[in-house]
Amino acid sequence: MSNRVRVLVTAVAALGLMAPATAATATPDYLVCDSGGSKFQCVAYPSGPRPLQSVQWTVNGNYRPSLNGITHTPVFGCSPGSTQFVITIVDANGVTQVIDDYDFCRTGPWT
Repeated sequence: MSNRVRVLVTAVAALGLMAPATAATATPDYLVCDSGGSKFQCVAYPSGPRPLQSVQWTVNGNYRPSLNGITHTPVFGCSPGSTQFVITIVDANGVTQVIDDYDFCRTGPWT
């Protein structure tokens, strides 16, 4: 085997070892909320291993214990205007993720 081929094989092997670590951190954490009729419904998509240890929601700075443990909320009321959602999730490895989002509480039809 030539030195050129040996270097290429070594470089490919090294890149192959690095790829899984990069892929594992590429999963985004995001929050999607839908509003209409002065109500909201939200779904969080956290990365990390399951089962989740804890899930806590804060809406406009107010802790909402009724939403503990869920990533898909029931429909709940909101005041027209900008609404801030913060969800704090602890995954099975004890890693904490915080997802923060602003959405507009709509009085009109659901979007």
